[in-house]
Amino acid sequence: MRKISQIWFNIQGFLFPFIEKEIEEPLTEKLKQLVATLELIRVEDFVHIPEYWLGQSPKNRKQIARSFVAKAVYNMTTTRGLIDRLKTTPALRRICGWEKASQIPHESSFSRAFAEFAQNGIAQAEGQRADLINFERPEDIRYNERSNVERVNGRLKDEFGGKMVRVRGGAKVMAHLMFGILALTADQLLRFVT
Repeated sequence: MRKISQIWFNIQGFLFPFIEKEIEEPLTEKLKQLVATLELIRVEDFVHIPEYWLGQSPKNRKQIARSFVAKAVYNMTTTRGLIDRLKTTPALRRICGWEKASQIPHESSFSRAFAEFAQNGIAQAEGQRADLINFERPEDIRYNERSNVERVNGRLKDEFGGKMVRVRGGAKVMAHLMFGILALTADQLLRFVT
């Protein structure tokens, strides 16, 4: 099993330089945060694409899942804003998995994918990732101080999209918040090793 310090060493020592070489520009601190978050949680590993599909093609689901994590890391208000940023920021677009702006799906594809993610609960995969790196899950630790909980809730709201819930239905609201929790969890884990 990989420990968080080993993961961080690989991210800093190998992944950041590799990505900077690929995108031919230095990574901003926010892009580094996103890369580290995506590498730590690897949300695309939890995206299921069936072999046989009725209706719209499920292509781009892994890239879209990565993009929703980016939306949380960047604390973006809307999916439309996310798509605009993906189209105008080559480094962000490539980190999420698209080479060209023309490859980014329409907003309706993001909406359908989000509904699937909400239904399948892929954003709740943070518990499995915590097990993988031998990190005690928050539900396993009893918090004695209310301020710790308030701090986490405050960060979720202020930094990871918790204030801006613009979806309807319990499953979609939960998925929106859990993408933020995934990004927040990764951010906290990375703070321990830096």
